Amino acid sequence: MRALRYEDTGGDCTIGEIGAQEVGPDEVVVDVAYAALNSIDAQIWRGQGGFAPALPHIPCIEGAGWHDGKPVMVFGHGIGVTRQGTAAEQVVAPRAALYPVAEGVDLAAAAVCGATGATAVRLFELIDPTPGTTVVVYGAAGSIATMLISLLRSAGIEVIGQVRDPAKAVAVEESGGRAILANSGAELARQLANVAPVAIADPLGGDWTQAAVDILPAGGRIVTFGALAGPMTLDTLAFYRKGLSLRGYSGLAEPEAHSRCVGEALKAVEDGRLEVGSLLREYDLPNAHRAFESLTAGEPGRIVIAMPKPASVATLQK
Repeated sequence: MRALRYEDTGGDCTIGEIGAQEVGPDEVVVDVAYAALNSIDAQIWRGQGGFAPALPHIPCIEGAGWHDGKPVMVFGHGIGVTRQGTAAEQVVAPRAALYPVAEGVDLAAAAVCGATGATAVRLFELIDPTPGTTVVVYGAAGSIATMLISLLRSAGIEVIGQVRDPAKAVAVEESGGRAILANSGAELARQLANVAPVAIADPLGGDWTQAAVDILPAGGRIVTFGALAGPMTLDTLAFYRKGLSLRGYSGLAEPEAHSRCVGEALKAVEDGRLEVGSLLREYDLPNAHRAFESLTAGEPGRIVIAMPKPASVATLQK
């Protein structure tokens, strides 16, 4: 069986043959169709965030494929973190890590529903927008942000997506949002002086969160899901006088809710509310190391690694 793996933290990612993994109680073998790369995979590879996987390590915390000839999505229960990941032709996974995928759903899209898709669904729930209102999304070309924009637009919400790089505006527009260029929170606040969004989705933190306080009208909501710009400092006087709310989200803090949202994300892909096809960047297994390079370079879009289709599955689909 072939897999993408690295021997040492921060070491080269190579494609090689590996032996079959042992299958324990309540575990199953999944024939992988697509493995999805996430920022956490880069953190694990670099040895950041307190992650210490057994080496050599196969990355990718989520993916999609087939079990007993049926399409499934694989995520959680240590996949790609304390266990080997999905960047292999097969993965041994706890049965509890499998989510059924409806027939006809693109498995490449399903593969990104565990970490990114489920987070986007949960953020949508926390924002709880009303059709016809406006939501601002910071860092709008990011993988979670683009999926959130798709969900918001499907619900009749106008979305303004902040980006710094004009080249990344395309990803925002393909998701259904209106891109706006701003290199600082203060600059964005000036541009949105006549806009009254009901909420701001904020993966940046730092001064950007204070800008959200300045931008939002009374009763607005800030939902944070990252701190890429560092810790935040708020003008609490303006915050309480406007009656704003601030809510952070991490799937690690709400495992049951996140698990539910994986299923909701798969349903949203099935019914078209979550459209990710145009944002996928696909690499085949022989070029999987380039996928990892793309991830670490911070390029927009969702990265998936395509595995050769097993003969057993090809036979079933004839």
